[in-house]
Amino acid sequence: MRAATRFVRGVNPTLQDLNGPEAKLVLDRAEERLKEAILTTTVSRRPKDADVEIASYPIAVVVAAATGSSFIKKRYALAEAKQTEADLRNEEFESEEKLLAVAMDFGWKIEVNKNPAIPCEFGVHFADYLRNIKYLQGEEEWKLVNRLLMRGKVFLTNGEIAKLLGEEVRNRIERRLETKDMLALPAPLIELADRIKEYSRKEIGETEIEGFPKVVVQEAFPPCIAALYQAFSSGRHLSHIGRFTLTSFLVAVGMPSDKVIELFRGGL
Repeated sequence: MRAATRFVRGVNPTLQDLNGPEAKLVLDRAEERLKEAILTTTVSRRPKDADVEIASYPIAVVVAAATGSSFIKKRYALAEAKQTEADLRNEEFESEEKLLAVAMDFGWKIEVNKNPAIPCEFGVHFADYLRNIKYLQGEEEWKLVNRLLMRGKVFLTNGEIAKLLGEEVRNRIERRLETKDMLALPAPLIELADRIKEYSRKEIGETEIEGFPKVVVQEAFPPCIAALYQAFSSGRHLSHIGRFTLTSFLVAVGMPSDKVIELFRGGL
């Protein structure tokens, strides 16, 4: 949030400061955040040591970006999002006043619902809603058509607001992790990035980190796709839906576009 950003700027650290022994607590905590995210998709909180906790977050973001690993970056963003949602659902935190303050800190157009006929605590501008359901659209309840929309506002409960604020955090972190202008990093951060990559390979495994094998293996196709692939390769006619299904599957599992085009040339 903005207050945390102001705090970090007030301390005015530079990346080179991390070479000193006084930075060890911050670096250790940043490493812990990343390892927790990779292994459990969560990031615990250390509220009793706020200075280290706040300073370790931007360091963790920089290190995640420095790994160059899509898996690590997405995993870290997801973990912070899930923990943010959990924080906001905490009994001590969840209240209209506090949720409203956090949402407004992110620039949302949001207001407390005053209509007793609507069983929701908040009304959120539809643009803020749509921006944050990127990963939720597969769930029927989050589709806009299934929500109560009135005068540009989508009505949501406290828990749903907490969920969307978690998604806001995920989107923000993902944008920061995709920076193209990486600064020259000091040795401690480079070494930490290398340790995090090695930790991922050891704990998660190379295959899952890569997402898909580099070569598409026909023997691994599910039976329905294998039948479509064999039929088309043999020159048999496929319906439009059959071609669409086969193409979608091959692209999704990582077959290069030129190989897909080659297949269709042979089947025309």
